[in-house]
Amino acid sequence: MNLMAAKERTWDNIFDEVVWSVTEDPIPLLVSDERWLVNGEALAIWPAMDQGIVDAVIVGVFNDVDSWFMLAAPGIEQPEDLIGKTISGGKVGDSWWAVAEIIFDEEFGIPFSEVEQITMGGGSDGRMEALLAGQLDAFMGQPRHVPPVLEAGGSCLWCEYKDLAQGLFIVKRETMENHRDAVCAALGGLFEANQWFQSDGPVGQSDWRNVQPEVEEYLVANGYDPSEGGLDVNRTWETSQGTEFNWAMDLGASVKAFDDVQRIAQREGGEISSDFDWKNYADLSCVWDLQEAAGLPLNPDPAEMGVTR
Repeated sequence: MNLMAAKERTWDNIFDEVVWSVTEDPIPLLVSDERWLVNGEALAIWPAMDQGIVDAVIVGVFNDVDSWFMLAAPGIEQPEDLIGKTISGGKVGDSWWAVAEIIFDEEFGIPFSEVEQITMGGGSDGRMEALLAGQLDAFMGQPRHVPPVLEAGGSCLWCEYKDLAQGLFIVKRETMENHRDAVCAALGGLFEANQWFQSDGPVGQSDWRNVQPEVEEYLVANGYDPSEGGLDVNRTWETSQGTEFNWAMDLGASVKAFDDVQRIAQREGGEISSDFDWKNYADLSCVWDLQEAAGLPLNPDPAEMGVTR
């Protein structure tokens, strides 16, 4: 729906449509120009920017809250029970490994090396299935995985929401410089869609399932068939943490939320160099324009970034 809203806006004629991607590994799509706007996790995107693999800029925020959920199999009731046991944060390079290591080192006080780290594909749903099948003792998951794990007799060893600018929209720097109108149009459509979802009430109090009939009507009018794959709004509601969205409804996040992600990525043995500064890889002018037009506070604060508007 977000993209359909974006497509109704005025486009730079270089782009026939919004071509963006939500993927665990968006950088190859951006480098090859198969996608010109991508959404991915900061801990996966920033290393490529830091290493010069792609000259890209952050143009908006998709998720401003991160779910740090470590779920365990039956019989694992405390962190110490995991010593010598298996855990998965996904495939090699997935950001969940960094989160798991931080939880063990900083929260549990247990060296991460004392658990057996199992790399695997299939996303977080695949990791949950492996745990339920007795193939894993713990995994990094999502809020939607809590009910089935608890029903199976498992536990939530660490379940916390963090204010982190983790899910980001990025484009190549040259795209922003040469086709800013198209970037702003795409973000404008996403912004409008987010505001629509929020129209039932303030974030934290609204239940956007109440606008479900309007969402379906809009999608069908734009050629989407809800019977193909289904539009499961209740499942989407569960994955967005109930009434506390992890979506950045204004496409922004605080400077601190960005700084905290950078601190995580720059920890000893982390994914980016010590001289990386996310502010040098950000152009949030489209988001600020949208926020300003909607009468919202500018987020992040340009002054805190050293930007004059």
